[in-house]
Amino acid sequence: MDNNSDSNGDNNSFVDWKTLIAENDTTKGILYIPGTQIKLPFVQGVDNQFYLHHSIDNSYSNAGTLFMDCSQNQGVFSDNIIIYGHNMRNGTMFGSLGKYLDESYAKKHNEIYVFTESNTKTYEVFAVYTTINGSNTYTTRFSNTENFIKYKNNMSAQSNIDFGVDTDNNKRVLTLSTCYSGGDSNLIRTVVQAQEK
Repeated sequence: MDNNSDSNGDNNSFVDWKTLIAENDTTKGILYIPGTQIKLPFVQGVDNQFYLHHSIDNSYSNAGTLFMDCSQNQGVFSDNIIIYGHNMRNGTMFGSLGKYLDESYAKKHNEIYVFTESNTKTYEVFAVYTTINGSNTYTTRFSNTENFIKYKNNMSAQSNIDFGVDTDNNKRVLTLSTCYSGGDSNLIRTVVQAQEK
């Protein structure tokens, strides 16, 4: 994978999928946020613990790997795709997510791309906030479309920033979550949420 590519998100040709999946067959895709250090693969383990401290080649690593919530059996086709990553002080992994609490930064970096082997999805940021670990933000199953839309509108309403994005629809959500650097990192999370364009 070419981390220096300036791809604008219109294709996933910069990824050597064969090599990436050979290295770890639980790889689900690449998360890319233009203008940030985030152009990284994400995986999905059997639990939400292993990849906190293991790299994509399964060796031990303090930085871990970006990973999807293990409960999402529809993978990147889930209604609310949750991806976790460490808030690294050097800015790697999800170390730059905290910058989204600044309105000018958030609005400048409001497009997020998810590359998979078969396609590219574009997401538009609609909410940025801090929350408690285990809050409703982390809901992965919805009984019907109405409840999913209600969830999206509730998340948008608690955003620190008004992005002017209409969430009154059933477009899929991408939720990025990391520890909040300004408080108890065991409890408080910084969350960035975006909906599919």
